[in-house]
Amino acid sequence: MSQMIKAKESSLNLLMDYPPHSPVGIPEQIDFSTFPLSLDQLEETLIRLSPVLKEAEKNTETKEKEIEMAKKNFYPDFKVKAGWEYKGKLTDMYEFMVGMEIPIFAKRKQSLRLKETNAMTESSLQEKISIKHELLMNLNDYFIKAKTAENLIHLYKTQIIPQSQLAL
Repeated sequence: MSQMIKAKESSLNLLMDYPPHSPVGIPEQIDFSTFPLSLDQLEETLIRLSPVLKEAEKNTETKEKEIEMAKKNFYPDFKVKAGWEYKGKLTDMYEFMVGMEIPIFAKRKQSLRLKETNAMTESSLQEKISIKHELLMNLNDYFIKAKTAENLIHLYKTQIIPQSQLAL
């Protein structure tokens, strides 16, 4: 038994890049503390601070602004233009123009563009919801793993290690 312990100590020393015959020592007692936050607190923090979720929110806001711009395409555009051109020895040329673009093909162009931007906004919103659910699912998974590890540590400290010491 002591020969096996010395072999394991040599293996540990090699892993830590120590000479094989140096003493390993007794490890320090590790203080254990429970995780202080609840799952609800973690979820609230995740939703508030997640950069991926903030990016999806900004993307959705951008798409909503595109809807506003698409709605403005139904109204006519007014243009005012003024110009001057130097002609050298000839008299200078001045021009002034007032124009208006009327969306005649609103049903074919502007309404389809509005439908497209509505669909893109809905897609962006669904993507944001999907990202949020995925982040919350991963958080829940990690929280369950942490709680399971906490329970295992408690089990080892209170039952398995004391019972094994009694058996020796």
